[in-house]
Amino acid sequence: MIFLNCKSDFSLDSILTLDEITSISKRAVGVNFGNSSSGVVNFYKLAKKKNIKPIFVFEKQLGNTLMLLIPTNFNKYSEIINNNLDNVVNDEEIIKIIMNDEIIKGEQVFYHSSVEGKHEKEVFTPYIKYLNKEDKKTYLAYTSAIKGKICKDKNDYHLTQENVSKKAIENMEKIVSMVNISFPEIENYSIQNDESILEQKLLSADNEKDINRELKVINDKKLCSYFLAVSDIVNLAKSLDIMVGPGRGSATSSYVAYSLGITAFNPLKYNLMFERFLNRKRASLPDIDIDVEHNKRGKLIENIKKKYNAWEISAYSKFTLKSAQIALSRVVKDIKSIEEFSPKISNLICNKIKHPVGIIISNNITKIATVNDGIIDLDLEEIEELKGIKIDILPLKTLTLLKMLLEITNTNLAELELNNSKAYKIINSLDTQNIFQLESITARDIIKHIKPNSIEDLARVLAINRPAALQNIEDICSKNSIVYQEQLIELLTKKGINIEDSEMIIRALRKGRNDDLEKIPIDKSDLNLIMKFKDYSFPKSHAIAYAYLTYYMAYFKANFKKEFNLVTSFESKMLEPDINWSDKGYSVKNNLLVKGLKSVMVEGLAEQIIREREKGPFLGIKDIETRLKLTAEEKILVKKYFSLIKESQKLFSKSYNFGILIDVSKLSNEEKVELKEKLINAKGSEIPVLINNNSQIDKLSFKIAYQNITLLPQNIIAFVPIY
Repeated sequence: MIFLNCKSDFSLDSILTLDEITSISKRAVGVNFGNSSSGVVNFYKLAKKKNIKPIFVFEKQLGNTLMLLIPTNFNKYSEIINNNLDNVVNDEEIIKIIMNDEIIKGEQVFYHSSVEGKHEKEVFTPYIKYLNKEDKKTYLAYTSAIKGKICKDKNDYHLTQENVSKKAIENMEKIVSMVNISFPEIENYSIQNDESILEQKLLSADNEKDINRELKVINDKKLCSYFLAVSDIVNLAKSLDIMVGPGRGSATSSYVAYSLGITAFNPLKYNLMFERFLNRKRASLPDIDIDVEHNKRGKLIENIKKKYNAWEISAYSKFTLKSAQIALSRVVKDIKSIEEFSPKISNLICNKIKHPVGIIISNNITKIATVNDGIIDLDLEEIEELKGIKIDILPLKTLTLLKMLLEITNTNLAELELNNSKAYKIINSLDTQNIFQLESITARDIIKHIKPNSIEDLARVLAINRPAALQNIEDICSKNSIVYQEQLIELLTKKGINIEDSEMIIRALRKGRNDDLEKIPIDKSDLNLIMKFKDYSFPKSHAIAYAYLTYYMAYFKANFKKEFNLVTSFESKMLEPDINWSDKGYSVKNNLLVKGLKSVMVEGLAEQIIREREKGPFLGIKDIETRLKLTAEEKILVKKYFSLIKESQKLFSKSYNFGILIDVSKLSNEEKVELKEKLINAKGSEIPVLINNNSQIDKLSFKIAYQNITLLPQNIIAFVPIY
């Protein structure tokens, strides 16, 4: 018998996994996805693997009528998930199963019935949420853990074939015969004439031989548009004043990526291996990861969505034994029940979340999956199944710190020397607190052995600082020891295995795919040699990229210690942008970090404010609007950040003893009266005021809160906030 109304744990209302559901029948099975597409491609993939027909079922409430909708083809599937249902009742290509007692007239309408002979077009489609009757307690334990309260249900949702009429079985067979859905591949971001555009962008690049070698593979894999898109995203980030990392993962081994500005260092300098990233025989598509400032990732994602058909990706978390015990203990006090049911609900989906870093750009993805709040209801596994290529945009706090240090010290990263003796001295002295990836005890132990004095040495330290390698630290720190995956690939090529097959072997070993190993002839002795190092080896390309970040942080700690200490403890002392205090970028004022104006506005407006400010501080929003030539949009922006003067006073004057320095001697009599009135109208707020060598203005009882009076320039005789 065919079951058409199974629910899976993707619904958070069933203890059946898709693997269990696709094992129920040998010919066809239906999964009810409600009004979402969560899990559809996983179901499709499993059904095809087991050679059974997948039936996609959705729910729709039409007035008083609850119906199940079954699309017969992919176009109708897309209409349903996008809610394009103008006349669903009479649509011949959408099967309707009425689940309650309503009777409707229309094409391809069937009726769920548990009583034989009730309808000529009856079917048997009860909700199935567990296999056996005795599983009901586990189901209730699961739903209680999900909802955080005791769940009770009088209904049974187990698999049953009792009292099913012959007519119902015939009708269900008819429904299955009408359905034939195949999912298309995801249309990845594509640009017309992308090959010629990419080649044009690379005309000025050096090393034509390496460019052409890589381009041949990139073209064959139809990845030109992908490289152009990633390059454009990196440029978009930079245009938004968002710092991008030097590179991440094996993509840093690509000279094309370097030439496009996706990565920041020449891979040829470090003999990095392009085939580790991409080669002709690699079946899976690569992805290029981008590190950005941790507090600006959201800003970049929003701008990517505006520019492209881009969506963030879904992910699903599952109960572990521990999390199941915790969830059940919140609603169940019986320890025996917790011990009984926790293992049974482990590995079931417990939450749908947003993938922490992944996005996808595609023109047809909304035909395949539903979208909620900019998040596509497809997980990474489903995207890979449909040949989609994601882009990971990762938040990295080190880049935020590095950006501050560059702006505060007025340092140009491109001109920063890579062999600064002070930087390596501070690393080898083991003063590595707040230096990227060198803070741990194990990192310091490796430093003692390696004694790094170059980017390559630092990369080796980072590669070794992992659990597997640390078990044999003295041997693996020696110069002749294999540390990198690229070294294993070189070892295999010397044994006569071509570079593409060598890379496939390393990838298969790393991911535990023994079936892939069987495709490649390899001697047992060679395999044993690789097995010895597979747990230790690490991608050299990634280690080199992150070694740059390690070095940069060491450089600033060694050469700008005061600024480094201030920046690395910024979270408790960061001041918001202030129109009278902030520079264009991050700056230090009275030993406090102040955000730059360009963190909240375009660079041109920030520069205009700073130039005008040299003529005197801004005294209020009207003063700002009078003195600056602002567009309507800029006026809104300035008001948003700088018109709430009381908030400004709380941030600067009260918390950090900041205020506006005014030279009263340069004010006209009228302006002095206006200033005095503003102070009087403050109504007793604690405002720092400094007039004529610490004396206060008449009739004011304001507390002098500014402690560092000696720091005031001699010609300044008033210290007040704006109103």
